[in-house]
Amino acid sequence: MSVMVITGGTAGAGKATALRFARAGYHVALIRPRRNGVAGDATGL
Repeated sequence: MSVMVITGGTAGAGKATALRFARAGYHVALIRPRRNGVAGDATGL
């Protein structure tokens, strides 16, 4: 199992990177400084 941890993965280049790795079959962990909205961001992966 491959895992990718991405900081700032909820917007911009970080989000694009998260989507690319998720589509390639990786388990993606998103890290965001604020708690608000992370669950919604993760559902798009």
